[in-house]
Amino acid sequence: MNSTPIWTRVLLIAGLAAMVIGLIDPLEGWLVILVGTVTVAFGAYLGESRHRVLAYFSVILVALGGVAMIGFSVIGGIGGDTWRSMWWGLF
Repeated sequence: MNSTPIWTRVLLIAGLAAMVIGLIDPLEGWLVILVGTVTVAFGAYLGESRHRVLAYFSVILVALGGVAMIGFSVIGGIGGDTWRSMWWGLF
């Protein structure tokens, strides 16, 4: 029998749904994506998933990516006539 409580799966599904909803507009919805990622990590923690370290690492990556995206937007973006190379997008 499965020993994982049902509410941990509910947290995982709700977090994944929040991430998908946030993907509609990543610049405006990056906080929704971050909350969804934290929800998935919390569900993995409570359910003692073997992939919880990967979920924790994904929270850090989403937070850093969101801050970088906002930072690039503040300085005017990349590419085009900004004199900043499109290669900055790899960051």
